[in-house]
Amino acid sequence: MNRKAKSAGGGNKPGTSRKNGSNGYGCDPNKYMLKLPKDKKVQLANGRVRRQKTETGYLPVAPRVAWFRKEHPDWGIVTKAVHLANNAVITMVGCPLC
Repeated sequence: MNRKAKSAGGGNKPGTSRKNGSNGYGCDPNKYMLKLPKDKKVQLANGRVRRQKTETGYLPVAPRVAWFRKEHPDWGIVTKAVHLANNAVITMVGCPLC
């Protein structure tokens, strides 16, 4: 069975809206968006660089997975352990297209 890749929300990024803050599929990622601190370099007129504290949006994994499953219920997510260590696991996650 052939399935073409679709971007979540028909091309909209999390946090962008189509209708009423939702992505058109009944799932509103803005409800789960976190604001994380971020440093941004700002070039001053005198040539110096200053760091400015800003915020950036981050959608945690659990809401991203729920959003994916809601939009693509017949698709799957494959997780593969790449490296196992004493206290850490490095994984590779993907959505195989058949």
